[in-house]
Amino acid sequence: MLLVALLKLSPGDGPIPIDITGITALGDLKDTSSCSQRQFLVIGPSSPIIVMVGEEAMFSCHLSPSMDAQNMEVTWRHTNKSGLVHNYRNSQDKDQQHPENQGRAEILRENITRGQVALRIRNIHPADEGDYRCFFLSSTYHNEAHFKVLVTGTGMAPRVHVEPDTAWGIRLTCTSTGWYPEPQVQWKGRQGLHFTQDYETVRMEEPGTFQVQASITVDERSTGNLSCVVRNPLLGEQKEAHVSLAGALFPKDWSWTMGLCVFLVLLEVSLVVTCALLMRARRAKSLLKEQHDSRSSHLTSRKGCFRPTDWEGSVHTWAAAFVLACGKAAPHGKTAHLVAM
Repeated sequence: MLLVALLKLSPGDGPIPIDITGITALGDLKDTSSCSQRQFLVIGPSSPIIVMVGEEAMFSCHLSPSMDAQNMEVTWRHTNKSGLVHNYRNSQDKDQQHPENQGRAEILRENITRGQVALRIRNIHPADEGDYRCFFLSSTYHNEAHFKVLVTGTGMAPRVHVEPDTAWGIRLTCTSTGWYPEPQVQWKGRQGLHFTQDYETVRMEEPGTFQVQASITVDERSTGNLSCVVRNPLLGEQKEAHVSLAGALFPKDWSWTMGLCVFLVLLEVSLVVTCALLMRARRAKSLLKEQHDSRSSHLTSRKGCFRPTDWEGSVHTWAAAFVLACGKAAPHGKTAHLVAM
């Protein structure tokens, strides 16, 4: 298209035609160059993003003002890791991801002509937690946005194991798995009373979640409903396990009963021994009396013999008592001689 302008040099001169096509084209070129050198801001999430272990998450960034970013390079980096999360350049994805992100991370660019892109990560791991940056690079300018990702996970309902611990108590052990970050665990009794735990152990599982175990020992004073509470400190969510203890579950202390039984047995043995000694003493006394009476009758009935005097009777009585007391300890001949005196 030919554009002509009329230029009047003086009142007497006629109009002179001038071609201004080049001038118009130069103006258009200047506008195009200024557009390609425009600056922009990258806008990302304004607050930390909370994502769940094992689930899918998307993080979005966009340009302000809105513009086409198809010919820009877009890079997502996790500052807590080495390597890229994802890279987009020359209108295609680049296979330069960190091995942990292979097959899990991709860029969604349906709205890239308006300067909007999103990073999608599948099967979130605890290691995905941390600081991220979204970087846009044009031929003349670059800018980036930073944001934080918090990973969390609520584990399984706790399980309680009950076993005897001492002669008077029961040990309760609470176990729960699949928590992130490290959970809080507490045993509670009636009216929310907290128990002092014997021990608490925490260990890391695959793929980075935590298993927690806490144990307490209780006695008959703690009968009733007890509960083990495991809590996620980031979400405030918790899971509980309840157990009801009856007095019959507690082992009995039989020490005093055993002591009483031993005492009664010893008492019975003592009574038996005492009775046996008494009966033996009575039999000895009766036998002594019979022998004395028999000896006295025999001496009295003998004809022509003198009657024993009082002192002779005393001697015989003493001798018989001595024989019975000594028993069979003395030789048979000597005993017979003594009795014959």
